[in-house]
Amino acid sequence: MAQRFHNYQQKTIHKKQRVGSTSSLAMTGEEMQGLALTDSRSHFTGHSGQTIDIPHLSRNLYSILQQEVDLGDQALKRESADMAVTMFQSALQKLTIDQPFYDHLVHNLLLSYSLLIEKLLKKGQRSSAQDFLRAALHLEIRGKMAGDSRFLRRFAGAFQSLGIVFFQNNLNEESLLCCRKAISIYPAPGSYVNLTNALAATGQRARLSDFTTEITPEQLKAPRHF
Repeated sequence: MAQRFHNYQQKTIHKKQRVGSTSSLAMTGEEMQGLALTDSRSHFTGHSGQTIDIPHLSRNLYSILQQEVDLGDQALKRESADMAVTMFQSALQKLTIDQPFYDHLVHNLLLSYSLLIEKLLKKGQRSSAQDFLRAALHLEIRGKMAGDSRFLRRFAGAFQSLGIVFFQNNLNEESLLCCRKAISIYPAPGSYVNLTNALAATGQRARLSDFTTEITPEQLKAPRHF
């Protein structure tokens, strides 16, 4: 069962991301280099050359923020998961949801959690891995990237990859949680195959919310009038 779950993933868009690679990082330290500072506003220059305003960051706060993101990026690249989690958590606490790269840092924090969870499971520390999963499941894309389907698909894919890790470690309840989280973010067709496998492994039945959020169980029970 676990092998079939894994193989299917490799053939879908939810292929496991390479944590720490430049392509898997939503916002790397290198991307934040060369930011032009003014007294009250910072600017981020992306790969396209487009300038994004970062309002209300003082020079000192911005300097600290950039350092933390750089350190988080470096930690991910050398697979130092604890350090990456610490740096991205700290950076997020300095931003508000409406600021341009808030969602990108949320994505990087999820990748950091995923790396840490995988390392803990390899060491047999299941309880700690489950604790960090609970923290990861609270992560949401609520800023300016909430309407970007490509970004949401990558974010959901990180949860699908995490679901594979738990599935392969016979932690099927946790795998199911990851599948449901991924579907709630971006309901891609392949997600439902993994959900079906996770449900079969746990012996649970599907919920209405697994397939739609537009109809509630109460609405189904309500009498119909013709």
